[in-house]
Amino acid sequence: MKRVSVIVPTYNVENVIERSVKSLLSQTLHDFEIVYVDDCSIDSTYNILNEVAKNKIRNDIDIKII
Repeated sequence: MKRVSVIVPTYNVENVIERSVKSLLSQTLHDFEIVYVDDCSIDSTYNILNEVAKNKIRNDIDIKII
């Protein structure tokens, strides 16, 4: 179980979501999880999150998308 969970609500933020993910992945904290809660976005937010989660650069961080 991770000690820290960062929960990020999202809705139609395709223009900034990749920057948000990169910012969280560049943190110096290790072994935490990021939980993105997408509120039925009608743009590409969900698809971008899935792509980023699949190709994440750090293995010590879990990315979950709800």
